This record gives sequence, C-alpha cells and structure tokens, in this order.
Amino acid sequence: MILLAINDPDTQAMLYRELGDAGINVWNVNDGEDLCNVAQDLSGLVEVVVVDARLSSLCGAAVVAKLRAAGLNMPVVVVIPQSELTLLREAHHVISAGDRRTFFVGEPNRRGVGLQSITAIILGATTLPRNN
Repeated sequence: MILLAINDPDTQAMLYRELGDAGINVWNVNDGEDLCNVAQDLSGLVEVVVVDARLSSLCGAAVVAKLRAAGLNMPVVVVIPQSELTLLREAHHVISAGDRRTFFVGEPNRRGVGLQSITAIILGATTLPRNN
C-alpha cells in the first residue's frame, strides 16, 4: 500500500490515478501529520510514502524525520516544486545524512510530465502487491 499526501488536488488526482492504473493500492491522507499517524498504525502494510514538500502540517523533510525517528524505514518520495531552492537544500541535507530510502522528485506538471518518474521510483523501491 502507498500513502499519498499531496497539497495540490490536481497533482494528487494524477498520482492516485497513475498509481492505481499500475495496480497499486493507494490511500490518500489529508496532511503530513495524518500520513505519519497512518504509517505508524499500518506500518506492516505501508510500503511507500509519497508526500508533498509544501504541506501545511509536517511537510516533506519533517515527515521523513518523524518516520525515521519512529523507526519506520519504508521508502519516502518527497514531491517538490522545481522552483523551490530551499526545499532542494533540505533534500541535500537528508541525502547527505545517509538516508538512501528517501527520494526527492520534481512535481509533475498539469500535462502529467514527470509522473512516470515518480511511478518508476515507487515501483523500483519495493515489491508492491498489485490489484490485478
């Protein structure tokens, strides 16, 4: 199962649809705090977390820190806007700390460009059960 917390409704819908079409079980959650709570409650079932770097409560890097502090080591994909240099600096800090289970990717545009890279990371990060 994948937990998905994305700020922009259009991007969230695109990701939900793309991952669902790939046969992956996806749960949408409201924000970073909910994502962390659900990930902890369902830790044996959640295989990948996808979180927006711009969420109002517990955004990208804060979600990664909270999950890692709780001992949860599932892959985390942090979706960041291409123009956010400060978020890229946070990404560099996490990567340089040796966390190889966290991936930072650019947000897909309205036409879906960039969506395949997120899906490829998720499919390559773990062996997920499909809905087929």
